[in-house]
Amino acid sequence: MAFSVGETLQAGKYHLDALLEEHPWGSTFLSTHQGVDQQVIIKTFQAIQQPGGPSQAHLDAYISFAQKLVRFHHPGLSRVINVFEENHTACMVSEFIQGTSFCELIKDQPLNETVAIQIIKQVTQALHGLHRHGLLHLNLSPRRILQRQGHNTVILIGLNSRFSGQGLDRHNNPYLALEQTQAAAQVSLVSEIYGIAATLYTLVTGKEPTPAAQRANHPLLSPRTFHPNLSETLEDAIMQGMALDPRDRPPTLKAWLSLLPQAVPNTTTQLQAPPAWAVKLPALRDAEIKIPVTTVIASEQKAAESLPNMARQTVADTRIQKSPVISSESDQNATDCGHPEQASMLLADRSHPSPEQETTLQVNQLDQSAPPTPRQEIDHKADIEAKSPIHSSSHRDM
Repeated sequence: MAFSVGETLQAGKYHLDALLEEHPWGSTFLSTHQGVDQQVIIKTFQAIQQPGGPSQAHLDAYISFAQKLVRFHHPGLSRVINVFEENHTACMVSEFIQGTSFCELIKDQPLNETVAIQIIKQVTQALHGLHRHGLLHLNLSPRRILQRQGHNTVILIGLNSRFSGQGLDRHNNPYLALEQTQAAAQVSLVSEIYGIAATLYTLVTGKEPTPAAQRANHPLLSPRTFHPNLSETLEDAIMQGMALDPRDRPPTLKAWLSLLPQAVPNTTTQLQAPPAWAVKLPALRDAEIKIPVTTVIASEQKAAESLPNMARQTVADTRIQKSPVISSESDQNATDCGHPEQASMLLADRSHPSPEQETTLQVNQLDQSAPPTPRQEIDHKADIEAKSPIHSSSHRDM
């Protein structure tokens, strides 16, 4: 059965405060762990009897995999806290993280090349933690990299690409490798490399790359097409990582990182986040990809301030209007950053931070004693409002 805002789960342990997102096989809720008065994210996954829908075997596999994630900790990844089954529905509980996605941080202008490389290198440290345990993220994008509120740190979030997200048209996702758009294809570590390279493309250009499935008719424009002052070394690394043929990509993250420009100033970069901002909820992916290694479920929670005083209000007060937040039909063609049909929600500032466990990844570990400096300006500011020639009609620029 589907759960609703205002209900409690696990004999009153968790209160469902607000509906964040809905997909064909479940929902995502901002919730409160009432025993410790801590905000968490609960994602549900329901086995339903319909052609192509999840079966009880899918449900059992989801629970088994989520239980592995409860035991997996890394400071640069959002943490899965608990998993349980209730009313034939699997429920995965993740930490709620306050912060700003890099999709929001680059709205006005892309990152300086040096800053972007620092961010990407820190994200790859988190990915190495997954890969050492035989796990892949496979859903990288600027939206799934957060700058934690009040800290000069980043953390990687994501979602489970095998079990949920069947509403998103993978052919329109600019961060998926070509093999990830094919239902029966085999994906691997080099699929991950495509995603991290595509993410870096957006961070330094402010543009989403042409989706891999569309590149036969709409070739990928090189990053220096938008910003000629980017280094050729950076451009070559991005383009190699985004090769359509998996055999043409670097075989490991270490090999790909070695292609990036190596000189990084010994300074700490301060990335300024606005005090209140709109968080666009990510669309979910198809679940039919056959994966030879286990795929990670990172938390589905949003990079945002929490909704104030939600847990103790009435169901009528706590329910977020479904029309602006959730659109199963429009999400089928929504891209990750900046799509006009992407669900969004404005979240207010909080006077007190939530007591979630601090799991952070330093943006720059070179000189922690140095005072933060403002984000460096790029030489050529992207025209964010202009339409990019690389996108189809269902896409727009950052």
